[in-house]
Amino acid sequence: MSRVKLLLLLSLATLCASAYGANPGRPGTINYIEGSALVAGAPVTQKSVGTLALDPGQVLSTKQGHAEVLLTPGIYLRLSTTTAAYA
Repeated sequence: MSRVKLLLLLSLATLCASAYGANPGRPGTINYIEGSALVAGAPVTQKSVGTLALDPGQVLSTKQGHAEVLLTPGIYLRLSTTTAAYA
């Protein structure tokens, strides 16, 4: 019985540790890009996806591509070719 408890405790600790290391999404964060996307005229790279957040007044635009911005948890704004969104 103690092996089962130890295994359960280790499993729970592993799950909780990954939750503490996760970066929760903030509203305005760019969640996905495909093709060409620009924020305030500067290109968005794949490395900045998930960390780059739009500031008030910034413009996200796409040219021959798609982009997705987190509005609230579970709700996204999706842009397609030659569209723009204003923060």
